[in-house]
Amino acid sequence: MIVRQSIKPGLSLALAAVTAVSLAACSGGSQAPTAQPQGAKSALLPASIASSGTIKVGMSIASPPMEYYKSDNTTATGVDVEIAQAIAAKLGVTATFVNTKWAGLIPALNTHRYDLIMSSMGDFTNRQKQLDFVDYLSMGEGGVVDKAHAGEFTTPMSLCGKKVGATVGTVAIKAAQDTSAKCTAAGNPAVQISTFPDDNSGLLAVRTGRVELHIMDLPMATYEAANAEGGNTYSVVLPNMTGGIPYGIGVAKGNTQLTNAVKTALDEIIKSGEYGAILEKHGLSIGAVKSAVVNGGTTSSE
Repeated sequence: MIVRQSIKPGLSLALAAVTAVSLAACSGGSQAPTAQPQGAKSALLPASIASSGTIKVGMSIASPPMEYYKSDNTTATGVDVEIAQAIAAKLGVTATFVNTKWAGLIPALNTHRYDLIMSSMGDFTNRQKQLDFVDYLSMGEGGVVDKAHAGEFTTPMSLCGKKVGATVGTVAIKAAQDTSAKCTAAGNPAVQISTFPDDNSGLLAVRTGRVELHIMDLPMATYEAANAEGGNTYSVVLPNMTGGIPYGIGVAKGNTQLTNAVKTALDEIIKSGEYGAILEKHGLSIGAVKSAVVNGGTTSSE
């Protein structure tokens, strides 16, 4: 799951109806939209994608406001969904989404289950060994705590000796580990780290007291704090604790034609203003990039 600019913890992320084609996806499955965009640049795409008229996008659809299901529990929506649909439209195809557990996203891409990954995934140097990225956003991590305990966490060193959750395969684990190392180096107790398969499980652990804080991508942390039970359950603390990290659209390593096609389409929707409008609608304009960059990440998540 990941962008690294400062977003104030109290920021309210707008929920809006998505005007793009509705997509249904059962867990682990995908469903195609009903219509194909016209008059775009399918010639830029690999022949197999252009001829099918569909580009398959892998997502872990459980992280609002980036990717989640509408109230019907079948229609994918969110920032990544809308940007993916806009990119696909520029390329003359439609986007379908394949719901996959976070830890399985990269393996499934490399076994050709889908063409792209777009799931708030941080572009890190260690991941660049497995796939290529077209960077489209820049964000950070934050901690989610029970609202009653927000005042206990004022600096990262507040995590020393605390029970802290993080999702498997994300930079949140490294953030917790790095903080734990600083704690012990200063003679304080280590951070007690628990790992979860997804952020929803980590948030549940906060509510039930299994952990005192869960580290997650700041956009999703802010969304949960603003919306869970009317904003009365969680608070966001230590915003941007890991600094700025680019989020990237993942492409199989060496698939240069598809990488370049996605980069071209992303640059076009940035220039047209469509990209900016999507981010503004969801309250994430602060994470906008000025142009698409391939493999722009310079740090490791390990």
